[in-house]
Amino acid sequence: MGSKFSPPDSERMRNLMMTRRTLPAASIAAVLAALGLGCLTTVAAPKGPQTVHPTVKIKTSLGEITLELDAEIAPLTVMNFLDYARDGFYNGTIFHRVTDAVIQGGGYTPELKEKTEGHRSAIREESRRGRKNERGTITMYRNPLIRNSAKSQFFINLKDNPSLDLLRDRTAYTVFGHVTNGFDVVKKIGDSPLSTHPNYAAGLLDVVPVKPVVIKSIVLVTKLDRRLAKLNADAFRERELDPVGFWILDLLRNNPELKVHESATGLRYIDHRVGSGAFPLDDDTVEIDFVGTLVDGTEFDSSVTRWNKPGKLPVNTLLKGLREGILGMREGGVRTLIVPPELGFADLGKPPLIHPGDTLFFKIELLGLSRKEK
Repeated sequence: MGSKFSPPDSERMRNLMMTRRTLPAASIAAVLAALGLGCLTTVAAPKGPQTVHPTVKIKTSLGEITLELDAEIAPLTVMNFLDYARDGFYNGTIFHRVTDAVIQGGGYTPELKEKTEGHRSAIREESRRGRKNERGTITMYRNPLIRNSAKSQFFINLKDNPSLDLLRDRTAYTVFGHVTNGFDVVKKIGDSPLSTHPNYAAGLLDVVPVKPVVIKSIVLVTKLDRRLAKLNADAFRERELDPVGFWILDLLRNNPELKVHESATGLRYIDHRVGSGAFPLDDDTVEIDFVGTLVDGTEFDSSVTRWNKPGKLPVNTLLKGLREGILGMREGGVRTLIVPPELGFADLGKPPLIHPGDTLFFKIELLGLSRKEK
């Protein structure tokens, strides 16, 4: 359950976007079957073919760090980072913040003055697309309270940092690449003696390297394919307009034999296996194994987290959409339910994970039922 959006397949993804706007849900599988589902120079021109996984070198006063960037899942972030590098914005800035978790740079001078000249407009965040803030990844810094606020600053994770993968607004810090060589330099920066500085955090945080670690330059080694990067950005933007539709497309692309059905109430369901046992009644208690997720894959409930095993629930106590979906199953069946807000938690939500207006996804196996004698 919780299928995540896969990196778009360039031309085919664009064709798919053009067709899905007018296509009924039940016909998507047929279309999927038919489909088969710029330049930066610093010292020398980058070599090799264009790619959405370009390589860059960060040259610092303590050594070089080589990274592979990922414009498949974070195209706007990669293009933004390379634009700053092309303009020479990072040259002479420092790694100004070092903790046991990250080294952060790209925004301050050695005098701890914030560099604002040359700043571009903030970009949209591109988090929660499958990459996590793991050791050795490079991530764009932003104000954690303002979703689309990233500009030039970035950090490299010194360790796995799962707390950075889910913020209050259900987004995260956007990961856009990883270190391929020079992690010893990253660790060397992380081991720098630290102190406070009156120009940073009001002199309260002991996170500033005593000896400035200077970014001399950021050099692009292989070319970015900006055309494909922009196509990827367009595909993700389209997904934001209809995330539920893309969730369905993603599921059917990987399972073209499945079909989507829709009831008169707006409940959509997909049968992975049709059972052969009895249909439950409203007064029955059902034994189910289930997981509930949001469109971005965030799990909000499951039989494992509730009972650490399949559990039993009275049908007439369930959410409207869950109740309707289970009443249409037979014992032994496995079904995915796509529950619209009006059949779920509507405009109330269920904080902290379920926001008002959220669509809910349940994957359910109906293991058995018990019926009261009348």
